[in-house]
Amino acid sequence: MFVSEVDALVRQEQYKDLLGEAVHERLIRAARPRPTGSEGLYRKAANWLGIKMVRWGCNLLRSNTIPACCLQPQL
Repeated sequence: MFVSEVDALVRQEQYKDLLGEAVHERLIRAARPRPTGSEGLYRKAANWLGIKMVRWGCNLLRSNTIPACCLQPQL
């Protein structure tokens, strides 16, 4: 397969564009505030609690043990 000079120049420009995008993404990541230790701990705790609550709700639905008053919307 023959690669022309135009193809090589196009590919070189695409490569420069990709490098520019990568640099831009790195700058955005570097400027983004990082969570401190306690923020990360709270996020993990909230995630764990959310998972446990969803599992609990799914188990209640599966076992049909939800009281009827919980199924009707409260106005």
